[in-house]
Amino acid sequence: MTIVKRVFKYVLLPGALMAALAAPVLADTTVQAFLWDADQMENLATDLALGGTGDHSTAKFGVALSTDTVPAGKVTLAVTNMSENMFHEMLISPVPASGTLPLDPATGRVDEATGGSLGEVAEIEPGAKGTLTVDLTPGQYVVYCNLPGHWNAGMWSVLTVK
Repeated sequence: MTIVKRVFKYVLLPGALMAALAAPVLADTTVQAFLWDADQMENLATDLALGGTGDHSTAKFGVALSTDTVPAGKVTLAVTNMSENMFHEMLISPVPASGTLPLDPATGRVDEATGGSLGEVAEIEPGAKGTLTVDLTPGQYVVYCNLPGHWNAGMWSVLTVK
């Protein structure tokens, strides 16, 4: 057997087969999630949580998604902290029938255990990135930052899964 045939048989052919088998994994949906802020913690709104009474368009903190609708299945959230000075984190939870997540007023954070968090990218430094892959069924999900005060200041977006 010539060297060319050996390379094909033992290197190229198995590599091509592995790539073909991996193709469905590459078909997963990726959503870019950009965490942004106005670089200030003073005078933050406290009524901009999902289901709150405030005008979410006035938020000084936010989560911008590259799309707000995805097909059911494995979804990768590729997160970028756009802040120059603040740490953020990103969580995803199903939107409950009540229309909002349970807030612990003492900490200014969503209660992650009872709020149904499906996962998170924690402690994202300014300018840093991270990823989270979750298997989502049809419904609505909220993508949010759960650092103290950020949820109520409007740092969330809704993702619809069809």
